[in-house]
Amino acid sequence: MASRVILGLAAVLAIVILVAGFLLAANFLVGQRQVLMKTDKEVYDPGEVAKVRLVNLGSTRVWTGSDFLVERLEGGEWVFSDELTPDYFTLELRILEPGGSMEWTIALGEAEPGEYRVVKEVWLDSWGEERVTLYAYFRVRG
Repeated sequence: MASRVILGLAAVLAIVILVAGFLLAANFLVGQRQVLMKTDKEVYDPGEVAKVRLVNLGSTRVWTGSDFLVERLEGGEWVFSDELTPDYFTLELRILEPGGSMEWTIALGEAEPGEYRVVKEVWLDSWGEERVTLYAYFRVRG
């Protein structure tokens, strides 16, 4: 009987850890500052256009540029995707005020089926001194 209770508690703890991990993967929280980056869908077909949104849910500014990159999961490792990462970006500073957001698109064209992630760096705090790398995950159907 005691072993069933322990197994039950272990299962509940495992679920709590998985849910917490999912929430942390979707959101990055530092003190009172929170930044969210996500795609409009979790799964796309080749040829679709993915919309990526960066949202400042915190109480201080978020600093960033227009640059980002896309990586594909291959053999358990994330590898740079030439076909989905643009060749160039404009050099500009974008400041997201609290509650502000920005959005961009990624043309998936003939993307291979698989798991992908968008990678973007942002800077937090009033002077942009704290750099944070954000990830937004999606999949292309085969």
